[in-house]
Amino acid sequence: MRLTLGEGEGQLVLEDWVGELRGDAQGARARVVVCRSSLVDGQKHYRADQLAIRWVDHLAAQLTGTPVTTCLFSGRGNLEWPPLPPQPAQAHLITLMQAWQQGMRRPLPLAVQAGFAWLTTLRNGDDFSNPDAAPASVLAKAHQAAQKAYEGGYQKKDFASGEVRQCECLRRSFPDYPSLQAGGEFATLARALLGPLQLSFRDNPKSAPAPSSAGDTR
Repeated sequence: MRLTLGEGEGQLVLEDWVGELRGDAQGARARVVVCRSSLVDGQKHYRADQLAIRWVDHLAAQLTGTPVTTCLFSGRGNLEWPPLPPQPAQAHLITLMQAWQQGMRRPLPLAVQAGFAWLTTLRNGDDFSNPDAAPASVLAKAHQAAQKAYEGGYQKKDFASGEVRQCECLRRSFPDYPSLQAGGEFATLARALLGPLQLSFRDNPKSAPAPSSAGDTR
């Protein structure tokens, strides 16, 4: 697949083979991927850090000319994503490419696990498709969940290492959660870059209740 953004010296091209493709006699196609890392953590939630990478592959597969299902298998947890229409898949890929370009110029205030914790808390119980319209109490809980995912803390009886402790770039640029969300971009980037993936769990009956914000590396 090939996707071009912009023109001239600033042009950005996304081009690669889409692998792990399988087909049946009726012409249906699927990507069958065996993942080395577990897709589900100890709390029986999908791991956001693992699925964000696979989601980009799923979007790219929709631009190959025919609908593609993605089937992920791991030692702990499996997942099936149905095909997406090519237009929204391409639009989201362009959004990710634009963010990548910005990230090459400056550190972007977004962390995957913290972003998922924020989005998931907002959408638990009620559908706040516009987080700015959510009650202050819900926004406060969302930020508390994001801060725990980012800085670490106890989940039931186990201590989870925060996302910032696992990434040197985050430690240098945003040493704590207040610095990550101080400029207001965190919420905007989480909605734009992670929102479509987070919604794919809500709309997919074969998914777990929510992506995990824990960084289980098994």
